[in-house]
Amino acid sequence: QYRNLNKFDLLRTFVKFTSQVIKLNVEKFILKNHRVNKLIISGGGVYNTTLVNDIKKDLDIPVFNIIDYGIEPKMKESLLMSILGYAKVNNINSNMPSVTGASNDVVLGEIYEPK
Repeated sequence: QYRNLNKFDLLRTFVKFTSQVIKLNVEKFILKNHRVNKLIISGGGVYNTTLVNDIKKDLDIPVFNIIDYGIEPKMKESLLMSILGYAKVNNINSNMPSVTGASNDVVLGEIYEPK
C-alpha cells in the first residue's frame, strides 16, 4: 500500500516520533512535578546520533549521555537491578506512583534465601 514511501523518510519520521514521545513523557511525568536541571539518556538509542540530537533540540533542559558518567548503556538493566536491590536492603521506597499510578510509595522486591 505504501510502496512509494522513501524508506529513509519513514525511518526519519520514526526517529523524530521517538524524540517527541520522550519529550511528551518527560513533560507529563517529570517536569510537571519536579525541577530538573539535566536529563541523562541511556539504552540503545544513545548510539543513534540523529535521535540524540533530536532529543537535545526538543527538550529545554541539558541532555547528557549515560556514557559521560562512566556507565555503558548496555549495562543499564544490571545497574538498575543493583539499585533496586540496594533500595530493598536499605528499606528505600523505589516505585514512582506518578508514573505507575500506584496509590503510595513502596519498597519493591523480595529477598529469598536458600534453605
